[in-house]
Amino acid sequence: MVGSESLAQQLNLKLIKAVINLEMLGRPLRNRCYAISSKKTAVAKVLNRQLNKYDTQAKSDFFLNDIFPGESLFYRSDHYPFAKKVKNAFTIMGSSPEDQYYHTVDDEYSNIDFNFLLLATKNIALSCNYFIE
Repeated sequence: MVGSESLAQQLNLKLIKAVINLEMLGRPLRNRCYAISSKKTAVAKVLNRQLNKYDTQAKSDFFLNDIFPGESLFYRSDHYPFAKKVKNAFTIMGSSPEDQYYHTVDDEYSNIDFNFLLLATKNIALSCNYFIE
């Protein structure tokens, strides 16, 4: 997180509406994504509401809250240095911190589920309109 900490110190954060860190989108755990944010926010709920506004065929619970609270992912993700300064800073994760490829040198192209990656990317793009409207 040295790079994200340095960047958060250098940017004019008044110009930033949201910081969205993307983790392991090509390695789905349950064909859903997890919104990792502070406990004070309801990011998954907002993302699902927006997603369903733009895509009525989408799963109404595509985005779930962090199911790994014991892992302290909020404090371990690259969005964290920004979350200390910006209202909307969070991570969207497709996998688990227990995934065999998570933060390893074996996290290779051949291990990506491209169908889920495409779905996740589409759903993230649609749902994140909330932060730019």
